[in-house]
This record gives sequence, structure tokens and C-alpha cells, in this order.
Amino acid sequence: MKQLDQYFNVEFLKDKSYHEPNIEKFRKVINHSKVVEPLEYLTTIEKKVGVTYDKYLWLKAQHSKLTKNQKNFSKVQEYWSVFVRE
Repeated sequence: MKQLDQYFNVEFLKDKSYHEPNIEKFRKVINHSKVVEPLEYLTTIEKKVGVTYDKYLWLKAQHSKLTKNQKNFSKVQEYWSVFVRE
């Protein structure tokens, strides 16, 4: 999705816990048809892509809104309310 390209960069995705995010792998995770559950993301995917779960959820929400996928958007909102503290 071209509208999300501005977020697929090191400055936005980098977190103090990781050296360098793997943007191409992360893009594939975002474009996947389903929302990744927290435990799976934290135990396997986060290590491979180098992007925190809260940034994943935020970008997945944007992706779901742009693709008009209400089911995924609802799932992201559910996970966001439980796992991300503001």
C-alpha cells in the first residue's frame, strides 16, 4: 500500500531494543491477511522483524482501515486496548 510507505523506514520503526528493523519482513507481516496474536508476535516475529508490537498494531490498524477490513480493525482495537498502555 502506497499510503503506508512513509512509515516503512528505520526512523519510524526503530526501537531502543533493536539495532535495525527488517523492513521487508515487517512489510510482509503487515500485509498478511490476519492480525498476529500477541504471544506469537512477541515470541517469534518481533525478533525477526525488530519492530515492537505496539508499532505493529498501529500500522496494522492503518492497513485495515485503508483496505476496509473491519474484522481485522476490530481485532487490532481489542489487542490495543489490552496490550498497549498510553
